[in-house]
Amino acid sequence: MARARSGRVAPDRSTPVADIRVGDTIVYSKYGGQAITIGGEELVILNARDVVAVANLAAEPPADENEPPDPRRAAAINRLEHMLTAVAEIQADEAAANRPNLVRAMMIAEVDPIPAETVAQARRLARQREHLIATGAYTTEAMRELRGDEKASTTHTWLSRRRKANELFTVTHDNNTLVPAFQLDDEGRPRKAVADVLEALGSAHLGEWATWSWFTSASPWLGGGVPAEVLVADPARVAHAASRFASNAA
Repeated sequence: MARARSGRVAPDRSTPVADIRVGDTIVYSKYGGQAITIGGEELVILNARDVVAVANLAAEPPADENEPPDPRRAAAINRLEHMLTAVAEIQADEAAANRPNLVRAMMIAEVDPIPAETVAQARRLARQREHLIATGAYTTEAMRELRGDEKASTTHTWLSRRRKANELFTVTHDNNTLVPAFQLDDEGRPRKAVADVLEALGSAHLGEWATWSWFTSASPWLGGGVPAEVLVADPARVAHAASRFASNAA
């Protein structure tokens, strides 16, 4: 591999032109060049100022497999690797340095970096979660008091085992674990019917919040009834509704 060259100078003597030949390996800036496709072949058109280095591989004869490694070639490759690392670091530093200016320009131009639809969706999701929490939920501390556990660790262990056994589900909100209250009886024990419903919902692959929403929303398979409200009186009917829902969601 030949040494990287600074190259010739353009006629106006303003921009260096690399000495490039067919077969050379070109190192260019990360965002340099314009990609095009001609005859199914992907090509890149480069401006001379975007060329960082040229390895004139085409100028060297093919290496003999039995020939010992050329230490100068290995050293050149090593230097090129170090140079590429340095270029990447410089580009990262430049991006970090320009980021405040970009943000400032967007603020001056009153450009919102977050799409309005994304903001609206986040607000809808927040309202939905607040509505679910309002239906009733226990924090871990409230569960400890309900169960009469002396240590919070005991409650955490109990909840973890119940989740693994699929006897109940929990949600995470503001770094707190919440247990939807409808799943528990007056003594803080999981209602047996909940496990059957959760098993029926399994194939739908709902997330924790979506599961809570299903339990507390009107279901067409319950004649408009709410699963959490029908659960105590007719658990088999709720489990059947969960199966119907999961079959349609799959």
